[in-house]
Amino acid sequence: MDLKNILDPKTRYIFFTEGDLTHAYPIIHVKANQLFFTAKEPLPEKIDGGHFLAQGEAGIVQFDAPTCLLITTNPKENMELYLYVIDFSSLDYSLTNRRASMRYEFKEFIPISFQVYGELMTAQLINISEGGLRLRLSTPLNKNVVCRFSIKLPLENEDFHFETDGIVVYSDTEQQQQNNYITGISFVVPEATSGEDKEKHIASKEAIRRFVFEKEKNL
Repeated sequence: MDLKNILDPKTRYIFFTEGDLTHAYPIIHVKANQLFFTAKEPLPEKIDGGHFLAQGEAGIVQFDAPTCLLITTNPKENMELYLYVIDFSSLDYSLTNRRASMRYEFKEFIPISFQVYGELMTAQLINISEGGLRLRLSTPLNKNVVCRFSIKLPLENEDFHFETDGIVVYSDTEQQQQNNYITGISFVVPEATSGEDKEKHIASKEAIRRFVFEKEKNL
């Protein structure tokens, strides 16, 4: 495939899955079938698959077991960056709008707080899955912005609270209420995350999975 004909031109990250973890890496160049990206640390030993945003309303491009070739390491601003390339000419991929996991729609008003560039913002939580969430807020967010979320979900016995990072994948004007913006977030694990924090992230995903299952079962 010619990446420039399918990759959303505003996309700045490629996402990789490693077990229950999702990582995001900055895209720096696209040339024909080749996509170049950087990493602050060497990539995980095993990458199960990945995805990136497609153009328009097409959704995402998913692929399995990519081969990432290390080109070089480049020192930048006293930090060593690893430069990788993926050649998609021989890689199987699929274009999909399908949701990869169960998602729970909230009927009640659930407030959520998050930080963007150090600024604290609030929004209404519309739905959630182990892979991300959907928000309603009064200010549009740019694609590919990394946010830090603090989330409290209502459970029968006690509230479930966790913090996580996410990347904005879209932020569109709501049809019924033009002053609001519907925003989609994909959960990600920042680079250089410690083993303990990775375990917390996996535990949070498992808790969300149970939360959604229990909620759907009781409907």
